[in-house]
Amino acid sequence: MVIIMKNLEKLQKLAHLVEAKSKVVNITAIRDFDAIWQKHILDSLYIVDSNTWVELTKDQKNLDVLDFGTGGGFPGLPMAIEHPHIKFMLIDGTRKKIDAVAEFSRALDLQNIQVAWGRGEELIKEPKFRGKFDAVVSRAVAYLPTLIEMTKDFLKPNGTLIFYKTFNEQEINDGTQIASQYGLKIQEIFKYKLENDELERCIIFIG
Repeated sequence: MVIIMKNLEKLQKLAHLVEAKSKVVNITAIRDFDAIWQKHILDSLYIVDSNTWVELTKDQKNLDVLDFGTGGGFPGLPMAIEHPHIKFMLIDGTRKKIDAVAEFSRALDLQNIQVAWGRGEELIKEPKFRGKFDAVVSRAVAYLPTLIEMTKDFLKPNGTLIFYKTFNEQEINDGTQIASQYGLKIQEIFKYKLENDELERCIIFIG
């Protein structure tokens, strides 16, 4: 699968920024440019080929998207670079990581990014977070049922949860059961593999 990137130069700059920062601050275990490009940048962008994301973003809709547990800025920063018309809020409970993300955002002059430091269970109590987002994305944060519980209250009515996971049928079955308790269901499971990596990955859309 070939990903068409509209802002290749900025994406490459982000990878270099992450590489340099990770040598002085522990923001990611992946620390060389090629691995950052493959396992952070490209992995974040496979979403652009999924039917649900295409539908959500058609007509250049002005969406509000929350990146829950962004870590070093993934998938939120690459998504924000490729979708400048969408507003992204990136949150993480680790201060040094969210500080690094803010630094990357300034260096890349991203006007559609906001960041916040805090744990999800605390931020959800704030009016500017609860029920305010068209979509919540999260990558490698928690087991699917737990993730649904942690993120569902950030959504606007009819919003979409979007989770990057390693494909696991049992986890998906468990997540389906929890989702149904809240009137939610899986809309799409978009499967993909990274180049030279046999691990089957997926992006799960729940709404």
